[in-house]
Amino acid sequence: MRRNIALHKTSIRNENAYYGCVMQLLDYSSVVSKKTAEVDQVLDEAAKRKSASNGSKRKIMYVLGDSHTVPLSWQEISFKEDVYILQPLLCTGVKIWHLRPESSFFTKVNFYNILRKIKQETSGNEIIYVIMMIGEIDCREGFHKSVERGTYASVREAAHGTAQLYFSILTSLLPLFPNLHLLIHPANPTLSPTFASVKEFNSSLRSVVRKGSNPRISLIDIYDKLLNADKTALLDSLHLDGTHMNCHYVTILEEGMQQLSRNASILCLSQPHIIGKNCLL
Repeated sequence: MRRNIALHKTSIRNENAYYGCVMQLLDYSSVVSKKTAEVDQVLDEAAKRKSASNGSKRKIMYVLGDSHTVPLSWQEISFKEDVYILQPLLCTGVKIWHLRPESSFFTKVNFYNILRKIKQETSGNEIIYVIMMIGEIDCREGFHKSVERGTYASVREAAHGTAQLYFSILTSLLPLFPNLHLLIHPANPTLSPTFASVKEFNSSLRSVVRKGSNPRISLIDIYDKLLNADKTALLDSLHLDGTHMNCHYVTILEEGMQQLSRNASILCLSQPHIIGKNCLL
């Protein structure tokens, strides 16, 4: 059917795109963590191990964002002393621009519904880690349009303004979710036409997060590790379908997370007043 009908031009174009992405990811079976039935089994095991008094435990780490969450779905990573299963929380088509206070776009409603769902499914004082994967669509569709409309004077200004808006939005979530720790994933450099915009945005994002210095919001600083030797494009080994990365990159993500943990440990030891809920330790 997909060969005979231009499904990308129909009302089910998103479903068709997700199907194509998932089918290609299944070709990387050597690193796809679990099939659906196996995921259920692993989650059951994780719940049972939650009450264990020692040893490494499998826990859930959420991945909230657009379709770039799909390659990370149900992968396992090590972070600090635990093993986490990455549970996708898909918010199709979400942009940072949609989440601004004055917006009422449906993706914003979905975004906050997802956060409420996380809150309902978690309890106690355990830290909730959420990897945020939002921004690539802003780079692809938003920056140039905002310049054309006169919202920003240049793409650079649009990238920096969007990074500031993103950090402001994430900061506003923290009082609502006391145990929430947000781990920002850089925008993925998968498309050649928007590579310059993605580079500008990720540079601004690094600067804004560093300047904001909120111990509950961290940047997983792996952008440079996703690029080829001359830093002009995505590594050939990470390509999937021209829009997304394949799941081989989970090893790069894991390395970035471990570095983040080491950096947080140094920060907390040097600034003991932030140890506790406000520390990644």
